[in-house]
This record gives sequence, C-alpha cells and structure tokens, in this order.
Amino acid sequence: MIEKTIERRQKRMIKNWESATHSRARKQAYTNELENKVSRLEEENERLRKRKVRSLSSHFKCIYIGCKGNLFAKRREIIMLKKTKSKTMKITSVNSLGG
Repeated sequence: MIEKTIERRQKRMIKNWESATHSRARKQAYTNELENKVSRLEEENERLRKRKVRSLSSHFKCIYIGCKGNLFAKRREIIMLKKTKSKTMKITSVNSLGG
C-alpha cells in the first residue's frame, strides 16, 4: 500500500515535470514569435516613416513649384493680355482716326 502511494506520487511528479517542460517550451516559442513580430513591425514602421517623409517632401516640393509655376504663368498671361490690349487700343484708335 505504501509502495502504491509512493509510485503514484512519483508518476504525478514526472507528469508535472513533463507538463512544466512543455509549458516552458510553449512560452519560449511564443516569446520568440512575439520578438520576431516586434522586429518586423519596427522595420515596417521605419520603412513607412521614411516613405511618409519622402511623400511629404515631394508633396511640398510640388506645392512650392506649382505655386511658383502658377505665378510665372499668371505673370505671362497678364503681360500677354496687356500686349493684346495695347495692340487692340492702337488698332481701335487708328480705326477711329481713319473712320
């Protein structure tokens, strides 16, 4: 009877030891998986930050160049309108003199 009790205790200790070993292995695998995921996400985050900076830089460059380009285009348009207006006025004044 005492031998059965000792035998049961030893079996239980062995099962507990095996269970603890498996639990530690699962925990280690999960920890490794999380560490890998953190590394991947940090790399992706850095890549996205760089992409955002490039995108914003490009966006602001386009805005600046676009505005600057629009200003030059508007100036040219005004100059052309003034030239056209002055030619029209000359033609009108010549026609009114001759007419």
